[in-house]
Amino acid sequence: MTNAGAASQLKDGDKFAVLALPRAQVEEARLEDDFWVTHALSLSVADHWRKWIGEVRIKELEDAGCFVVASQRSRTLSVLDAENQLLLTRVTEFLNALTMVQTPACSASPMLITGSRTDGELSVRQMATLQIPVKLRFSTAAIMQGIDQPTLRIAFSVAGALANVRCSTSYVRLKRAIPAFLSGIQDPRVEERLHQFCRCIDGVILSGRGSGRRDFAAHGALCWRRTRFRNARDL
Repeated sequence: MTNAGAASQLKDGDKFAVLALPRAQVEEARLEDDFWVTHALSLSVADHWRKWIGEVRIKELEDAGCFVVASQRSRTLSVLDAENQLLLTRVTEFLNALTMVQTPACSASPMLITGSRTDGELSVRQMATLQIPVKLRFSTAAIMQGIDQPTLRIAFSVAGALANVRCSTSYVRLKRAIPAFLSGIQDPRVEERLHQFCRCIDGVILSGRGSGRRDFAAHGALCWRRTRFRNARDL
């Protein structure tokens, strides 16, 4: 483990959410005091939690080799509550942002856990398996391209912007466009990706009622032939 990773371990009294990205080629980075990416994480899980989770899944977690961690101090360590949900939201929102900026190449589905640390051991209150990010590339070198610290910091900024949109009472159409975009980049089917991207653009350009097809084609003409853009929407 590097010094950055060693300095970023969970402490007693912390609640946490950990996103494991199996074998993803990602550099370590301390993005905030309570948010970091590390190659190694001390997963000293209490025996009863280890039995509940299962040795196989614990081994998969320990061998993931890339962890995104969010933590905060808490007085309700034994309770799964809004603090845990906020931490889960932070790491999943970061994954969404990272997928937008540069999709990580994972060898298996990412794993998500949340809980707390007490007396040197982790109590895992919730665990989930996420959809593996889709990375469409045409060479092994491109697929295995690593993600460096500057890219992680860009993704962290994007995650902050996504959180601002999510928490705001404004941006109604953008709130519809963002899930469409995320759905598109996470789907391996080309035709479905195209459909979701068109929905995303439709939401951003604010097309008028009854004139969506015309407005879509007019705005799209800035970057593509109008007829082709109109046909793409019709698909």
